[in-house]
Amino acid sequence: MRFLNRGLSTGAMSVVVPVTAVTGVALSVLCGVLVLGDRPGALAWLGIAVTVPAL
Repeated sequence: MRFLNRGLSTGAMSVVVPVTAVTGVALSVLCGVLVLGDRPGALAWLGIAVTVPAL
């Protein structure tokens, strides 16, 4: 949260917010797959692939 607030105060919100959103999604998926051993199905991967560019 500290980095988000620092980025918002020093950078353009049009850059900081989407980068933060994509990073949050990517970290959640990577932690689930690599650390917890989750194995999302093809439909879940398709949803992730469609959602990330939309952010």
